[in-house]
Amino acid sequence: VELQIERSLGLILRNQFRPGPTYLFASPDAVLGGIATSEADLHVRIDTPQHAGMAMLRYIAVSESLSSLHAHEGARK
Repeated sequence: VELQIERSLGLILRNQFRPGPTYLFASPDAVLGGIATSEADLHVRIDTPQHAGMAMLRYIAVSESLSSLHAHEGARK
């Protein structure tokens, strides 16, 4: 499951315009850092970066919690 989550986060980062195909937009600088809705739909919705950022922050929080739990369990053995 963890590997699939990491791959999914990688897909999100690959859909970020940094710079990406920003030349396709009327204002290329305005989309820099934005995240496309999908690989087939280059629209940048205002909430897509927010959802992507929250997914990344949640992954970090869960990973740190699991690491701490495993370290604590290892110390008890």
